[in-house]
Amino acid sequence: MVPPDDEPTFDPESLTAAQRDGHGCVVCHKRWPRPRIRVGRLPDGAGVFACDGCGPPSERAGTTSDLS
Repeated sequence: MVPPDDEPTFDPESLTAAQRDGHGCVVCHKRWPRPRIRVGRLPDGAGVFACDGCGPPSERAGTTSDLS
């Protein structure tokens, strides 16, 4: 999957090693369950992830974007 051009880029120096490696939530640092919602990237293109509780509402498990 190619990340979109408008995806936010995170400064790797502000992240922990686990966050940089995709093993920790970029928001709350939780490591289990492993974060799986891609919320941005590092300058080298590696993904930055959030857990279900911290990810965008439209991406959280059990939610839908259609509220009608």
